[in-house]
Amino acid sequence: MAGGFSCTCKSGYTGNGFTCFPNTYNVRGLVKDGSTNMVIRGASVLLGSSSTTTENNGLFSFTNVTSATYNLSASASGYVSNIKTVRVFGNINAGTVADIILTKILTSGAWKVVLTWGKYPEDLDSYMITPNDCVVSYDQYVCNSGGADVSLDVDDVESYGPETIHIDAGVAAGVYRHYVVVLDSSSNFSASAKAELYGGDRKFKTILSPLGGFEYWDTFNINTANNSYTSVNSVR
Repeated sequence: MAGGFSCTCKSGYTGNGFTCFPNTYNVRGLVKDGSTNMVIRGASVLLGSSSTTTENNGLFSFTNVTSATYNLSASASGYVSNIKTVRVFGNINAGTVADIILTKILTSGAWKVVLTWGKYPEDLDSYMITPNDCVVSYDQYVCNSGGADVSLDVDDVESYGPETIHIDAGVAAGVYRHYVVVLDSSSNFSASAKAELYGGDRKFKTILSPLGGFEYWDTFNINTANNSYTSVNSVR
């Protein structure tokens, strides 16, 4: 307006010529069971200090979210609570980075590894080698020879995950080695892969892969003889 006052807003803000307001976005995601990849309804979800509950289709939604990095957590009856970090700089759709994976509380002596990742590569493969060298993977979903009882519960091939492998309680004593493979070595990584180790009613450890990607990523060694684990977290 001629002879009047107006302001120009910096990046990330929108104005009316007189006042600047921070841009806001929508954050939508799903809460899913890591062993079945099925949605969980009625889960409690917290984004920063805002809370909501998942609908019957497992969906949660937050509106008017300003640009920032937030803690995003979820909990549900019978599951171990989980938390992740989400960077908001635009609208986030369900089925992408805001989805949260929950793991059911396990019996004593049982273990579970949950693998998640970004949009690229589309497919990461979770492997576990038993003490008698039986290999669980997308090629062989179950190993129950030699007293081992290990299975691949979920095999995801369309980005983000999860891929989940579990060791039943009471298996043969020894070291069970978990690692991750990228079959397409030319794949670019849009984010670090994440491996989470669960036992009983808790999450023991979360590790992230290097940002530059990998072909083989050794994550955890689980010793069922003394119910312990070692975080390996090395690439090759």
